[in-house]
Amino acid sequence: MLSYNACGLASSILELEQCALEYSVDIILVQETFLKPKNPKCCKLNNYVQLRTDRQGAPKGGTALYYRQTLNCSPIDIPPLINLEATGCRLTMSSHGAIIIISVYLPPKKGVAPKRRRNPLRPGGCRHPLWRSKFKKHPMEMQLHKRKRTKNDRPREGPTF
Repeated sequence: MLSYNACGLASSILELEQCALEYSVDIILVQETFLKPKNPKCCKLNNYVQLRTDRQGAPKGGTALYYRQTLNCSPIDIPPLINLEATGCRLTMSSHGAIIIISVYLPPKKGVAPKRRRNPLRPGGCRHPLWRSKFKKHPMEMQLHKRKRTKNDRPREGPTF
């Protein structure tokens, strides 16, 4: 997966395509596409499906998501957001179930109230049943609970270099 701030996708599509080929990227999340609805076929990549959300009524902004045609992905409807832009899909895998993937852009100088922020990197921000995490629902956030280790819960060995 690759996240890319394009600062104008039309002018950087060749660089993005080269990067996707060089690193065999399956999914690409793009922010600041600067694309407009009047050009729906702009910035396609070979062997990828493009999903995009163009900013309406203002310059710049916009998000896009590319996924390989061989992946079992489907677009998801994202409700209207205040001060955020997003494009998302549901990736379905036979062995793991579905994973939601979203390209999100928060424009500068358009803050989100601290109580409304959700940081996906904090404990409980991103979760999947396979991670075996226990969560307790809180009014404003999901909190990760400490859990007791069992003998079957040993840390997995990481890669060796």
